[in-house]
Amino acid sequence: MDTIKSSAISIVCCTDRNFIIPCTVMLSSLCFTNQSRPIRIYVIQDEVPQEALEKLSHSLIHPDLSLHFIDAAHSLFSKLELPLLRGSYATYFRLIISELLPPTEQKVLYLDSDTLILDKLDELFDLSLQDFYLAAVPDQHINYRFKDSKFTHGLFKNSQGLQNGLAFNAGVLLINLEKWRKDEFSKTLLMYGHNYRNQIRVADQDILNLGIGEQWLHLKERWNVQTPTYYRQGKMTLKVSHSEYMEIIRNPGIVHFTTETGRPWDNRCDHPYKKLFKYFFNQTEWKDSNFIESPKGSDLFPLFLKCLKNCLVMRPWLGQNWSGSWLKKQMRPL
Repeated sequence: MDTIKSSAISIVCCTDRNFIIPCTVMLSSLCFTNQSRPIRIYVIQDEVPQEALEKLSHSLIHPDLSLHFIDAAHSLFSKLELPLLRGSYATYFRLIISELLPPTEQKVLYLDSDTLILDKLDELFDLSLQDFYLAAVPDQHINYRFKDSKFTHGLFKNSQGLQNGLAFNAGVLLINLEKWRKDEFSKTLLMYGHNYRNQIRVADQDILNLGIGEQWLHLKERWNVQTPTYYRQGKMTLKVSHSEYMEIIRNPGIVHFTTETGRPWDNRCDHPYKKLFKYFFNQTEWKDSNFIESPKGSDLFPLFLKCLKNCLVMRPWLGQNWSGSWLKKQMRPL
């Protein structure tokens, strides 16, 4: 194991065999945009084949990188009877990050596998967490649905603990490991998970919001620009001026492909940064796989309907090649 360097950015992610390819793409984009500072990456994994881990390792290009694989068993979460998320328990590993990472790590940036890192992370990682458990961005989808009286989330509808009535998205978390360990917070989260297991809808994100309540710091929205942000509901939820809104979606620090139709490897996806995901995918050892779907004949009519919908529903990015524009700034061809 490499010597811990105080100046390094510490990153952690959780994956299994189902998400190892998106995880590799995310980490590839991270290394691409953060070449000027040492990076220390912890990949918490469950039953990922050694060949796949080697592909991940060989896909990361950085002058000062230390990469550490941490084996974690999903049996703990199955014993707690927690619900699976897309057939996996890997997402719950972030509940015990403070126990899995070395005690020398006092702060870490957690990143979901379905994100792209499009800016240097110095400003984000160097943020003081004060006495908060973590820093995060509000969840665009859940907080939009709170506005709808028909939406009833058993955990949050009557909760008084959420900061300003907002739930945070758990895809990008700057975590105060020192405070988690001092408060034995992982034990608290596991207790919440077991007690509310029949009401959980968004896996560990629900558990984190319940356990943390108001003890989280609100990050700038550009550090977790979720898929709904690019549609009508995003602008309604953000409560920012039009110019601020356009700046967020044009210059994101981290793009988060939330919702099933927002996954860039799905041919139904119409996200403006889908092509950029494909660019980073093609820089990895997985580039010759068929992971990214190609439209099939049976998909043409649904795609036509989506195009029609794009014309009727507000899409500020229609007609814009933002993936190409971003790469042009980096002087790289799409």
